[in-house]
Amino acid sequence: MNWWNNWENNEYGKPGYGIWTFDEQLQIGGFQGYALVISSSILVAIVISVISCRIRKIPVTEIIIALSVLVPFSLMGASLFGKIGIKGYSHNIIDLIAFWEAGMAIHGGILFAAIGATPLAWYVSRKYKISILAILDSILPHILLSQAIGRWGNYFNHELMGPPMTELSGGSAEALSLSGFWRNLVLYGHGNFYIMHPYFLYESIGLGLAWALIIGAPYFVSLFSGPNKKYKDQFYINANDTFKSLFVWNKEWPHSYQGVWNEAFIDKINSEERIKYEENLNTYKTRWQKGKALYKANNPDNYIVLHSGVKTGAYLFLWNIVRVFLEVSKAEDSLFIKYDKPLSVTLISLTALAGLAIALLCQFVAPYVLRKTEYKYEKQYFYLSK
Repeated sequence: MNWWNNWENNEYGKPGYGIWTFDEQLQIGGFQGYALVISSSILVAIVISVISCRIRKIPVTEIIIALSVLVPFSLMGASLFGKIGIKGYSHNIIDLIAFWEAGMAIHGGILFAAIGATPLAWYVSRKYKISILAILDSILPHILLSQAIGRWGNYFNHELMGPPMTELSGGSAEALSLSGFWRNLVLYGHGNFYIMHPYFLYESIGLGLAWALIIGAPYFVSLFSGPNKKYKDQFYINANDTFKSLFVWNKEWPHSYQGVWNEAFIDKINSEERIKYEENLNTYKTRWQKGKALYKANNPDNYIVLHSGVKTGAYLFLWNIVRVFLEVSKAEDSLFIKYDKPLSVTLISLTALAGLAIALLCQFVAPYVLRKTEYKYEKQYFYLSK
């Protein structure tokens, strides 16, 4: 267990300790591997976010413009947070925001994006009467997939490796006989070769599963309480139509998942429920009673749906749950708060709890206290006739 003690004492992270068996900047087809993977991951997030907004009938023009501004802003924030605490690293501002270089911290990217997105989200929300939470739900979860892909950039620059997984007994000959993937995980130090734990891979898998869980949650819920369950003769979901609807936008797919929900819930306005709500508007004594009546009038069939903001909270919760499991055994210079593991783990844990709280509040409280007529949440709420 000497290697583990050395890891705990940060011996493996000290300059000059180890030599990687591959160059630190591997290339893919002539392109720098790290930069290519990061760029590809951002593009994937943008494309899927635009598709998601289109499905939710959120105007995509402003979203695309906003993303074109926020992406570089977010990248500079991620670079700044990732590099500023590293001992011996240049504190020249140009070097700190050089996002094409290794050393990125996604928390900084999210923070800078949030700062830049606030006025843009407010503008889109007011102009189109769309809840900011509905906009965030269409974008944030897909950042998980982007992060899962982006973590492979760390494979090419050895930026997110764990402690030694095993010691190679055969020296350089055995190290060189490994496949290309494993060879890039081999570190030479103190006269021995070690295969390091691929933390980037663990985090990539964890984030990918978290994304799949968030995206699949509405489909799972609809198995128990959806129009295809309550009104089987009228609504049924076809997997083939659902798949095609993601790519062919100029055609209606009534038996796709979204098509069924559009007809039964999203586009459905119950005139009787609206009139009933308006007639009793002055009888509601508390905000909770009024909000509950408004919600019921807009969901008269009592479908179980994930409310706006739940996906946003789930993103913060699942992302940081994955992070905290790895943070407890990371090297000191790879932590969220460099060289302070207790503080780093505490802050990430608190962020995860905050995400869980947001999801619970958005599901069980917000629908009854924050809803307004005319605004889009899970659906566009009706207009008052008065």
